[in-house]
Amino acid sequence: MTRLSAVLIAVMLLGIVPASAQPPAPKTAPEFPIERTAEDIAAARRLDAEAFALREAGSEPRSISHVAFPMTIRVGITPYIHCGEWIANDMEITEIIEMDFREYIKNVLPNEWPNAWPTESLRAGAIAVKMFGWWRYNVVRLAPGSRPEGVDVVDNTCDMVFFPNSAKPTTSAAVDHTWPYRATFNGIVQETHFLSTQELCDTYSFPRCMPQWGTKDMADLGAQWPEIVTQYFQPIDILQTADIPVDTNVVKNPSFDAGTTDWIVTGAQGTTVLSGVFNFYRDVGTSNPAILRQDIPTIISANSKLRLTVKLGNSSAQAKTMRVRLMRADGAQTIANCSFTVPPNSPPIKHTVWATTPAGWDGIRVDLSGMSADGLAAYLIDNVKLQYRPMGDASVPCIVPLPGKPTVLSPLAGLSYGLDLTVLVAEGDSNYVEGYDAAFHIQIDNSPAFDSLQFDNGASLAQDPLIPVSLPAGRWYLRARQFDGVDRYSKWTATVSFLTIDLPETPALIAPIGDVPASGQSLIWTAASGADQYKIVIKDPAGAKVYKAKDSPLTFNCSSTCVVPIDGLGVTLQAGVPYRWKVIAFNENGKAKSALSTFTLVN
Repeated sequence: MTRLSAVLIAVMLLGIVPASAQPPAPKTAPEFPIERTAEDIAAARRLDAEAFALREAGSEPRSISHVAFPMTIRVGITPYIHCGEWIANDMEITEIIEMDFREYIKNVLPNEWPNAWPTESLRAGAIAVKMFGWWRYNVVRLAPGSRPEGVDVVDNTCDMVFFPNSAKPTTSAAVDHTWPYRATFNGIVQETHFLSTQELCDTYSFPRCMPQWGTKDMADLGAQWPEIVTQYFQPIDILQTADIPVDTNVVKNPSFDAGTTDWIVTGAQGTTVLSGVFNFYRDVGTSNPAILRQDIPTIISANSKLRLTVKLGNSSAQAKTMRVRLMRADGAQTIANCSFTVPPNSPPIKHTVWATTPAGWDGIRVDLSGMSADGLAAYLIDNVKLQYRPMGDASVPCIVPLPGKPTVLSPLAGLSYGLDLTVLVAEGDSNYVEGYDAAFHIQIDNSPAFDSLQFDNGASLAQDPLIPVSLPAGRWYLRARQFDGVDRYSKWTATVSFLTIDLPETPALIAPIGDVPASGQSLIWTAASGADQYKIVIKDPAGAKVYKAKDSPLTFNCSSTCVVPIDGLGVTLQAGVPYRWKVIAFNENGKAKSALSTFTLVN
């Protein structure tokens, strides 16, 4: 039967006379999801009824079974949003777009579900939209006349409302979250529908009909999307499909716990697994790389961001080159090709590769190739991970190891310090790059955004982990990172928040120190700026305090130095006894302690 006769039969069944009016205005994406009218539902039902009445004998659409969804789908673009209007105007198709199935669903869901609705409602909607699109794709294969030639779905309410580039962040996230799952019964992709309310679902008696407002009500009450889907599509089984799951390693035997099981090794010499690390080298007498690869039979949609991480090391005394590639499983297309220089005598360190699939694939290859034909043992490979990361940043495809982050030992979060303080960091891990020489970059700001820096030593990095800093009084935010001395910085540490207050300077002890004459001695120290009071503490060798006094600088005779005669302390210090002493400076904000010194009075 020709397309025209199919259209005429559909039109007669609907009781509609084709229109010859002016063409409609350009179609634009709706601000809110489109409500299906009675005419829309009747038109869609009769299109399928007409097509199945004319098909050759075969299975009912409910009997089609698939476990792998369509990689792509053909979308017929029409001038109309409503099914009834489209049929009444000769079922015109202005364009056919063949696109990745997941991208199609992402550009349908926001036109069928309010994108501001609760997350679990959107996730239930993502399953409903995907399963209807999957079922419709199957129906067209069984009864091609149900849609115009070359089309799997149309962009109006005969199927689902679709607009290119209409995806929204909330609905796209819902699609990505639920993408690894399918809702089938006995392994069969069932006929499912969704309408705005339960009343409409009851009125039109669709098998397995999900009311959109019902999903919102259930989500508002705390229901999760599997519970919502089961409630409206039962009996139904929610199972993981053959698609690559999110944030899950799909590499088998990634740490070589089972030797080289699941891996194909070619051209490698001295292959062995030691303590879970794969060791090999490339023979100096060959021009072919030494290859370790794995073909992973998992379905991957177009525009999927993939992250491969692998620990690469080198136990030889010579730098080696390792090539890391991501390819289609048959090797016909490469989407990532990174060459890494692995420093000599370096343990396995994480290297990262990002890539984006250009089309839907049914498998991917991980290829790790030793390129240095030096005959030196050995390349070290461990912990290979390939993950689908939809929220990842794939703008930098090849990421070499960074040095480890330093640890901020002082200041500590939440504590108060004087205006002159010392930042103390502990060195992080090395990345073993040749020429490694750790240095430290410190930033301090009164804003956690670090957009108005009070201190930044980026132009002259600190080689010493002790970095003196002077700050006004206030609340401060500090972060640090480590430079490897060649070309790479670590990530920033977590931000440390601390306070500076106007504490007194730390007094420095001048005398007595060591063996001194017993007569005419005075305790002398530098006057501390900002001090209102001082405390003198003297202890005997057993640690017992033999003197403690607190007084004002004026009483203690302070100018540039403070001088307190020992004879005026009111205690008798014994000759030949090593006494330890210190001075503590005070003001209203706190105190500052001198270092301890020891003196012995000698007759």
